[in-house]
Amino acid sequence: MTTTTDFARHLSRFLSEYLPHERNVSHNTIASYRDAFLQFVDYMKNEKGISLDRLGLKHLTRNQVLGYLKWILEVRKCSPATRNYRLAAIHSFCQYLQYAVIDMMEQWQKILTIKAMRTEGTTLNYLSTDGVKLLLAQPDTTTRNGRRHLAILSLMYDTGARVQEIADLTVDCLRITCEPYTIRLYGKGRKARIVPLVKEQVRILRQYIEENHLDDSSKGNLEMRPMFHFTERRIEAHVCICFIAYKVYKELERIIRMSKINLSVDKVLDIAKTIATINIKTDGVAGVSKRTLFLTEEQMAIKPLFDLRTLLDD
Repeated sequence: MTTTTDFARHLSRFLSEYLPHERNVSHNTIASYRDAFLQFVDYMKNEKGISLDRLGLKHLTRNQVLGYLKWILEVRKCSPATRNYRLAAIHSFCQYLQYAVIDMMEQWQKILTIKAMRTEGTTLNYLSTDGVKLLLAQPDTTTRNGRRHLAILSLMYDTGARVQEIADLTVDCLRITCEPYTIRLYGKGRKARIVPLVKEQVRILRQYIEENHLDDSSKGNLEMRPMFHFTERRIEAHVCICFIAYKVYKELERIIRMSKINLSVDKVLDIAKTIATINIKTDGVAGVSKRTLFLTEEQMAIKPLFDLRTLLDD
């Protein structure tokens, strides 16, 4: 099901062009904003009787947004924090619309006057110095696993790294051969940051690397070798995942070339993340049907890639 309403056209450009390319917003933020508008579409259809193919920018008013936010709290039973996240998505869209649809400026500015709801502040929990010392004293350093656990715990404490960032570490992320000692971590959105390391942490890492022969380049590419998986089975699994990801990437590259789509793989993946699938329930018809929305020219360009039957025949 496709639509050419002004709401659909501008929302698609907002999600697929403005946020990722003009604002360089992360994929997680775009996904959160997309969820907010999918809920808004549901609200307008189920509560206001305005289906997606009739939903226009004229329906995006201050009163409608306030009704939507109230519906989130009272019907969906969401927290005030979630309500504020949804409001942030709408505010961002209206900031974009101030320049894209300038003749409706007053309407967008009225929506931008809606304030976030006050939420209860959470107390930041932390360990005392003695608590950290006690935690780091728990691994049994007389065993190989214990020394590995100490390396992980001390590195998380020294760098403030998330669990996933530690799990994704490879040997080439470390720079501990000379000062300044640093480590490269990849956070959300694959954003890299360089974090300095203290000498005591470097000593622990050097001992760990030496014990497990992680710096032996003759055993494979250091860029693919995980830091904290030293059993043969886990290393093979890690390398296998990397290989599968590479093969999928190259296969998609081949399919794009055969489909004569003049886009890179990375660009296609970015566009695919902006394509939404909605559930449609029709009165008098059992079950729910799903429709994938291809709304922009870029989305229509990669539409053949979503036809699995055609791809399998090729």
